[in-house]
Amino acid sequence: MNPSTILTCILLAVLNMISCEKEEDDPEPIVVPTAISRHLYQNCSKTPYANLDLFFYERRFRGLNFPEEKYLGNTTTDENGFFLYDPGYCTSSKDIFVLDANGIEVFGTGCSGDAGYPKTDLTAEGNTEHIIKILTHKPFTPNDTLYLGIRGRGRNEIVRVGPFSNNETFKSEPVGLMFSPKGYALLPVGYSQGSSAWWGIGKAEFDQVSTNPTFQKPPNLLNDITQVVCGMGDTIVVDLRGY
Repeated sequence: MNPSTILTCILLAVLNMISCEKEEDDPEPIVVPTAISRHLYQNCSKTPYANLDLFFYERRFRGLNFPEEKYLGNTTTDENGFFLYDPGYCTSSKDIFVLDANGIEVFGTGCSGDAGYPKTDLTAEGNTEHIIKILTHKPFTPNDTLYLGIRGRGRNEIVRVGPFSNNETFKSEPVGLMFSPKGYALLPVGYSQGSSAWWGIGKAEFDQVSTNPTFQKPPNLLNDITQVVCGMGDTIVVDLRGY
């Protein structure tokens, strides 16, 4: 085989290898949603903030200086309390806060990375409920009274008069979650946080557990109780079997 023929074969082989190589696809660009949309409710029954004018502002922080604020635009909720507004961007360096026509803050939000802005509906009634379950080896009597406190906004005290039965359950009244209200004081529906509860048989024991660290221990003190906005929190178990 002459040299020219050998060279031709080599070139054909190289070209064939190149044509058989699999081209790697370029990764699809991540498109971050920039629209802000939610329902705004007055309570857990979903009474809407209908026809509410919303004014959107940008808040940007630069180091330790005061934040820079800029008006972006406005929209209005519909009859169901729903709105949609697109600021055109979603970045961690800029927060969005929203005022009503009187300059009262309705809510604030920030970019959640590739997912865009949070979409969870908001409510002004930051309440939760709990099922109370009693464990006991004896029924007690009508002279025995269970006092139960649940940490939250306001005074959340439950009074239950004996007799009691083992595995007896009942539902608490709505309990306000602990948070610092601002403006419309809106919270995400379904938002959860930890809390605690304490109890005593008789007012005297209950007051001791409420105020004296010596008595703040199991079974009378219950920590790590989950509360859920507009939902049912953890079951609170009152264990009377040691009495």
